[in-house]
Amino acid sequence: MGPLLILVACAHPPVDPNTRVSRPGAGTIVGVTVRRDTNIATVHTALDALDAWEALYSEWNPTSITSRAAVSPQSLEAEGLDLFEYAGWLHDASGGAFDIAWRGATWSVEGYQLTVSGRLDLGGLLKGFLADRTAEHLREAGLTDFAVDVGGDVVVHGEARPGDGGWPVDVAVAGTIRTVTVTHALSTSSQEQQPGHVVDARDGRPANALAGVYVTAPSGLVADGLATAALASGGVIEPPAGACVYLLGVDGSEAVRCVE
Repeated sequence: MGPLLILVACAHPPVDPNTRVSRPGAGTIVGVTVRRDTNIATVHTALDALDAWEALYSEWNPTSITSRAAVSPQSLEAEGLDLFEYAGWLHDASGGAFDIAWRGATWSVEGYQLTVSGRLDLGGLLKGFLADRTAEHLREAGLTDFAVDVGGDVVVHGEARPGDGGWPVDVAVAGTIRTVTVTHALSTSSQEQQPGHVVDARDGRPANALAGVYVTAPSGLVADGLATAALASGGVIEPPAGACVYLLGVDGSEAVRCVE
């Protein structure tokens, strides 16, 4: 995913009403930007919750649901069911270019039971899922204005400053930097930072048909997974309701697909 930074534009008042708390998490750096008068203990509690969710689903944790499902079926809660159902939708919508099954692995969900044969790789959508869980925790704690950034997958609520209409985010992808006002979630995907890390699952080759992708969507899960699937498929995917996919071509062209 491409790097994303919350902007402080010069047109705004010189005093920034926000503060940022960051720490390692989800194999990257997690940052939470909140109003300066926020009880920072609330932010750390939300970050602890992120760590707990990651431990529950990371394929790198041998005791996670994802890992244990390869031994025996595991029960999912509602959020986990959404995660895997969306992974299945992305696989179908991308014509198989997006796939969480690793090298011949298979998986299925019946009811709330997850069964896995082999290894799964949730890296293409897990950070957005974790950003959602962190944002949910902050909302439940009563916060109305905040931005969560999980290694570039951003979920926001409210405004950066009164009157902003959202959170200005600096999107650096495909050799360009642009400012996007985000009202819910934004994710990017490209090969710039880690060449070859996104592959077309149909042939296992690096997805190089596009220079990069960025997505705005109603949730971090939708944005993260859709950005990865769009890059993997070379843009051959229709976004779900409420999402916009911005496709940046290797020739400098741009295309936008939005569904209301």
